[in-house]
Amino acid sequence: MKACPIVDVSNVVGGLYDPSEGRCDPHGTTHAYVGAAKKRGAEVMLHNRVLGMKLLPSGEWELQTEKCKIIAEHVVNAGGLWARKVGEMVGLNLPVTPMQHHYLITEDVPEITALGGVNMPSVTDLEGFTYLQQERGGVLLGIYEQNPKHWNINGAPWDYGQELIPEELDRITDELSIGLARFPALERVGIRKWVNGAFTFTPGTHSLTHSFIHSFTHSLIHRWQPYSRSCTWLKELLGCLWRYGWLLSRRRCRTIPR
Repeated sequence: MKACPIVDVSNVVGGLYDPSEGRCDPHGTTHAYVGAAKKRGAEVMLHNRVLGMKLLPSGEWELQTEKCKIIAEHVVNAGGLWARKVGEMVGLNLPVTPMQHHYLITEDVPEITALGGVNMPSVTDLEGFTYLQQERGGVLLGIYEQNPKHWNINGAPWDYGQELIPEELDRITDELSIGLARFPALERVGIRKWVNGAFTFTPGTHSLTHSFIHSFTHSLIHRWQPYSRSCTWLKELLGCLWRYGWLLSRRRCRTIPR
């Protein structure tokens, strides 16, 4: 209760608290990784879609992109909404599909602003189908939808950007009611923004990380703990490749002008 003053635990039997857990800004974190990679010699190419790829007799991959050809020893499919389409380039039918996903962002919550700048820990209520994290002086409340709805089942269009899907609040009324009961302070503040966007899931909603064919790895993660484990797995894999001299480098990953 001290860590999260807006949660009602009157009907909770128990819970787990992890002091090493946390959350991060995706935009800032991504650019931090990019900056660190550049310092180690990596080259980042933006706005350059992969059009196709094939496995060469040498065991390397030839990637045809909009700007050039790239020869690489290892390929990681982190395509998100487009992961299934990327998999099809190498003959894989990955069991992933985009689904609609709702969350809301509230106006300032007095109990949170009263913390004086101390960040409130994130809360996941799996039995209540919600997750919550601090968003400035308010919160973000997300819904684990029990009546999920597919969106572009074969994958997002290549030109899809950040367009949102109209909200379908009638479909999440039950989960939202449970969430507001768990965090009753939210009923006393306004909603700043509703979001219904596309999110990629496996059929069983579990993370999927596997090396399907030679040096082609697919990783789909959509929850923090599996994400953390998968990052650790990938870091250990790349660390192993680095030790044995197989990691992509300027010498081993080269671009060929079209």
